[in-house]
Parts: sequence; structure tokens; C-alpha cells
Amino acid sequence: MTSVLKVNNIQNSSGTSAITIDNAGAVSMPVNHMCETWMITANHDDTGDLTANWSKNTGRGTSDLGSISMTESSGIFTFPSTGHYSIEYILGSIISDGSDDTITAAIKSTTDGTNYNSISEGKTGTEPGGYKTSCIVRCVFHCTNTSTHKIKFDITSFTGVLTGDANILLTGAIFTKIA
Repeated sequence: MTSVLKVNNIQNSSGTSAITIDNAGAVSMPVNHMCETWMITANHDDTGDLTANWSKNTGRGTSDLGSISMTESSGIFTFPSTGHYSIEYILGSIISDGSDDTITAAIKSTTDGTNYNSISEGKTGTEPGGYKTSCIVRCVFHCTNTSTHKIKFDITSFTGVLTGDANILLTGAIFTKIA
């Protein structure tokens, strides 16, 4: 015997809608999930933390998913709510000074609001003569306190230019809340 439950909306006991099901059967949970893309909008030519020129990537048909959003201040990203987040750090670079180089890209986290440590790193190499390279670093981060659990992005061992652009993601990050 098969049972069928037919509903349009599931609410918590106070009446706030939590899950909506439309006529086509699509399920919506806008408060609990998010996905958004951030990018640097100008080239960066120094090692260390990426602290400037961060912007949401909202052009050319890109969009954010969900009703919650990351915030950024001087390269430090704050989570909108507790939970598990998938983080992807995309690094685009150009070496033009005629030397070989290795780039280390790191996602750094803090759980005390002050001390940052690498939680995921990627390395890529370049050759002299203006060659371009890219690297993607990924991790899953568990934010249990939005006041103290934060993320920032770092590069080391680099003498070239990180590529930034106001219209296309060349260097940046994608944050997705997964649980």
C-alpha cells in the first residue's frame, strides 16, 4: 500500500514557512542554503592575504542562491549563519619577470576570531615569459560561531600578478552552504 502526503508548505510550530513545494514539485528552502561567488576586481601583485578589491560576481548572468549572504571586510569573510560550507578558492596568475615560480594558494581559517591557520593549500608552477596559470583550492569548513569563525585567502612564494577583473571571475572564491 502506498501513502501520499500532499502539501504546498511545511511550517515550524510558530507558523514560519520552512519548505515550499510549487506546482511542478520543486522544493524551496531559501533561508537554509546559499551559493555565491566573490572575485577580486583588480590585479594583485604582492604576497600575503588578499585584502582589497573584493566584490560579488553578479554580472553576465551569474547570480546568488538563497536569502543569506557572506560579508567581507579587508579580505576577511564572515559567514551569515552557522553550518557546513564548501569553499573554493580560484587563483589566476601571470608571471612576466622572466623567472620560474611556484605559487602557494591557501584558504585560512580562524575559530577564535584572531589566529588564522591554513586549512587547505594548493600549489601551481609557472614558467618565465608571461605564462598564465591557475589553481583551485577546496575545503569544507564547519562554522559553529559566526562571530569567531572566519575565512581569508592568502598567496605565498609569488613574484607575478594575480589576475583580477570587474566582469569575470579570474581570482576569487565560491561559498556554498551545504548543511
